Amino acid sequence: NIQKSAPKSLYEHWDIFKQIANSKVANSNWRCSVVYFAEKWVNMIQNDKSWLSLKNYMLESGWNQFEFERNRVYFDIAFSFMQQKRNLKPNPYLTDTARHLHTIAMGCAPGYAPAIDDNFLPVDLLQNVYMDSYGLKKYIPTILQPQHFDITSSNQAPVYYSLQHPSTHMFSPKSRKASSTLLEMRELSHIMNIFSEELSRNNAICSDTLLNTIARDVDYEYFHNEIDAHQVIKSSAELKNMDPRFSIKTDRPSWNIATFAEDAKFLRGCVRIG
Repeated sequence: NIQKSAPKSLYEHWDIFKQIANSKVANSNWRCSVVYFAEKWVNMIQNDKSWLSLKNYMLESGWNQFEFERNRVYFDIAFSFMQQKRNLKPNPYLTDTARHLHTIAMGCAPGYAPAIDDNFLPVDLLQNVYMDSYGLKKYIPTILQPQHFDITSSNQAPVYYSLQHPSTHMFSPKSRKASSTLLEMRELSHIMNIFSEELSRNNAICSDTLLNTIARDVDYEYFHNEIDAHQVIKSSAELKNMDPRFSIKTDRPSWNIATFAEDAKFLRGCVRIG
């Protein structure tokens, strides 16, 4: 009984999901709770000395959380210096993307990952509705959700970024020159290789920093559903074997017919960070 028209972009799926979750037919009991400090708490934290420990904890947490923003000017100088040193004059849009990929690798901005539980949204309900009610048979209804990458975690799973779903903090316009996503991915790979090479040097401009660490320890892989004659970009079909989160494990026979949607829009220019 959903009256909403089909989404025209990835940004518009949330409204469909919301209506499904709130549908009386779905009868979902999934809820999202928001915890906040009431005005009384705020006043106590600010003015009561007995709350000083909590105030210091919050200040320290805030200080750590904005470490990237506090050092952004130095990162900007570093990336500009590397481009000048290597005579790199790429598409500004792809330069912004390359810098954002480093931001994701540092854990300062979220990437995306396949949803495997109901923590962020009622994923089980939504997948059931798409498979059973709407009759999606050919493809698994994979749902991607924001997720931060943590290089310090020993069991950190990869996160993903897509040129089809840009979420950079800076938005330089694309070049007016027509270019396919596959060509953009090759150029992006070239830019990232140069940045990683420069940042990983022992005497690099950012040596002994988090940027230096991720340049050494984080890998970037590039995917598209079209075949790359230069073999720089991998086939998105490989992701189903590389990341089990893209598969739904179920005992329901009708679901086992469905396959990984390797030609989904998000994967037509996708970067794996891990």
